[in-house]
Amino acid sequence: MGQFPETRVSLILRLSESADVEAWEEFAAVYLPALYRLAIAKGLNSSDAEDVTQDILLAVAGAVRRWRPDSHQARFRTWLCAIARNVIADYFAQSAVRKGTYSVSDSALERICCDHSTISHDQFDTEYYRAVFQLAAKRVQHRVTGNSWIAFHATTVDQSPIESVAMRLGMRPGSVYVARCRVLKLLREEARRIDAGLSGELPRIEQIRESEQRP
Repeated sequence: MGQFPETRVSLILRLSESADVEAWEEFAAVYLPALYRLAIAKGLNSSDAEDVTQDILLAVAGAVRRWRPDSHQARFRTWLCAIARNVIADYFAQSAVRKGTYSVSDSALERICCDHSTISHDQFDTEYYRAVFQLAAKRVQHRVTGNSWIAFHATTVDQSPIESVAMRLGMRPGSVYVARCRVLKLLREEARRIDAGLSGELPRIEQIRESEQRP
């Protein structure tokens, strides 16, 4: 089946059916935030980034039938990254023709229009992993008790000492530690459920903190 995990392949193949709303919603839940942040990172403002993201989805809808899970072809995220790069480059090129239509600096415009390789696969993967974690976090938060999530967030994201968190929540320090470990385990399981190809180490604590610190 190549480099792409089977569960994700089945979802991507379903995208060729435009009427499969469930498949598109699941796809958008992970990839839309990653594509949006990628556009922001390339110098677009919020409004333009939303427009570009929708244009990328339209391009995917028109081209996804041609993608095949073949080991001799690029993996899906590489294929999607190429589409995103082309759409963003086209967007900047159009803004160069209609100077002043979009809020983008001249230096960013020149950089994007002259160098279509500005979006690296590693950069796109980073945004993708961040989006996977954020989606996993939303799902896990609804599955654990309020104190368990607060204990996890306070000790992992805010980096508060376990003892002070335990005192604030009226829990024993050992219970806080157990709650944190349980939530981390659920997050990793949910991340792999979203994309079975992810490493068992995802999400790592440093990635969790970074995800929480960025919009």
